[in-house]
Amino acid sequence: MLTTKERSDDDEAVLDIAAQLIAAVTVNESLPLHDRLAIPYPWLKLLSRADQQRFAKEIVEVARGSFSLRQPRKLLLEMQAWRNSAEAIAAGWDTSEPELLDVPVVVERP
Repeated sequence: MLTTKERSDDDEAVLDIAAQLIAAVTVNESLPLHDRLAIPYPWLKLLSRADQQRFAKEIVEVARGSFSLRQPRKLLLEMQAWRNSAEAIAAGWDTSEPELLDVPVVVERP
């Protein structure tokens, strides 16, 4: 079957995520799932404990839904969104307070 390189790369990434999820769910069940997922995804530990738990729950739910519909793109996007959040935290974006303007800035419609 002919396919695009992008589709082939996406398929490979989905299979990698699926393999990691299966391993995390079935190995060392004495640990919470978010701790088991932090083994293949060490960036997970940069998130708050609550976000780690939410990631574990959401990624499994999205994986099940994506696989049941044979639409893996949603799983890839969800995983990338969580990773992007961890990268932003690592870059220090979560530590600074936003600068509030005293006077709103009015801009023309683009």
